[in-house]
Amino acid sequence: MFGRFLILVFLVLAVAIWASVQISRFYFSFTTDAYVLTDVVTVAPTVAGPISELHVDDNDVVDAGDVLFEIDPRPYQYAEQAARAALAAAQSDFEAAKASLAVAQDQVDAAEATLTDSQQTFDRVSALVDDGVSTEQRLDDLTQNLQNASADLNAAKDGVILAQDGVKSAEARMSQASAALATATYQLEQTQVAAPFDGFVLPFTLRQGSYLAEGDPAMAVVDDKTWRIVANLPESHLAYVRPGQRVLLMVSSMPWTLLRGRVLSIPRGVARSEDPPQAVPYVAQTTSWIRLAQRFPVEIAIDDVETIPLFMGANATVFIWHAGEDGPSLEAAQ
Repeated sequence: MFGRFLILVFLVLAVAIWASVQISRFYFSFTTDAYVLTDVVTVAPTVAGPISELHVDDNDVVDAGDVLFEIDPRPYQYAEQAARAALAAAQSDFEAAKASLAVAQDQVDAAEATLTDSQQTFDRVSALVDDGVSTEQRLDDLTQNLQNASADLNAAKDGVILAQDGVKSAEARMSQASAALATATYQLEQTQVAAPFDGFVLPFTLRQGSYLAEGDPAMAVVDDKTWRIVANLPESHLAYVRPGQRVLLMVSSMPWTLLRGRVLSIPRGVARSEDPPQAVPYVAQTTSWIRLAQRFPVEIAIDDVETIPLFMGANATVFIWHAGEDGPSLEAAQ
């Protein structure tokens, strides 16, 4: 009889616990599967070469634009000088081509004037021949002169066309040289690799003299302004979580210190496999022998984040209050 009573008590307790868990999700979500996250950029050079200067050390604080390290600039300085000289030569060729075009145009003007004079002389002598004042031989000579003047004008016009083509070709070479100079100047500027934002330099192995190819990872910079908490919530809680809901949280790097935050965003999907390629987040299962509820990474903004020392990857515990955006007060919780 006593055994039946214990079994009944056990069943009642199990049902009560199950019911309380099911009901509690309407009011709050709680998880210890959370961690601190911020943006991290892997810094890599866009030009190749040995490291000539190293301006930071492990865990240094940097501001956006601070130079982290420098690639040996000398080859790129020489390339810029060569490109600048090539541009100067192209500009000189362009000016010479424009001068040649001007000369060709003057020749056309002169040929047109000669042709006009020849035509007028031919017309006068032709009238005198009709009156018997001038000879046919004189008219034949003027006809030849008129034909020569017309041929000279056509040749001068062809010279203008060739000169115009020369100007276009010289202008194209000048544009190409200008682009080459801009590229050389850009590459020279890229020998100084700067911090993309305010943050911290993570430990690195780069040393002065190390050779880096284009795109080789050199060091990583942690953003100091985008700290947030990622809480992996079971899918059964997602229907009750809304952006703006109040959050109480605690991070392992600050034990027993309650912090406040707000739900920032809820993902609308996760990858079911970690196999690439994937453009959505993947949350690994904690076991492989039982089908657990899928977890979704909910992002949480931290209040007064500027005054809290945070460490990326640190564990966190999160309590999300579903009853509106006000939720429980931190003072009451403490």
